[in-house]
Amino acid sequence: MYLDKKNTRLRILEKVKRDRPGWLCTRVSEKVLRQLDIKIDAMLDQAIHSHPSKGKTFSQILFGGK
Repeated sequence: MYLDKKNTRLRILEKVKRDRPGWLCTRVSEKVLRQLDIKIDAMLDQAIHSHPSKGKTFSQILFGGK
């Protein structure tokens, strides 16, 4: 798991409160946390695949060869 569950839940709930004031959302499901983790893993796979093969430091997030 890439995410700190507690902090991610708090951040989601804060964003919902700020961006959707009419919605009284008080919980975040485990399913959403798993989905976010899967998306992060896929983004990392793409970034690693697109990263230039030079040096010894992973230093850029390049998507789609950009």
